[in-house]
Amino acid sequence: MPKVRIDEAFASKEMKKLLRRHPDKREKVKSTLEQLGDDPRYRSLSSKKYDASRGIWQSYIENNTPGAWRVWWQWDSDEPDTIIVLSFGPHPK
Repeated sequence: MPKVRIDEAFASKEMKKLLRRHPDKREKVKSTLEQLGDDPRYRSLSSKKYDASRGIWQSYIENNTPGAWRVWWQWDSDEPDTIIVLSFGPHPK
């Protein structure tokens, strides 16, 4: 099981702002990050490469919802069994 770590720059500003604006998403985000740590290939996450050149992955927080949220992450190059969450939020249009 990989360890999940949130990028410091994202955690210090954007993450807090997003969760303050969207408190209804807090549990979904928490659940998704836990599932990501259990198994990043879990079917409902629908994890896929988002930017192959930078090694960034995308997984579902929500699906079939207007403005569905996603989480963007990458494998840590220094700690191979660690996922770094780069950001999460509404799917870009």
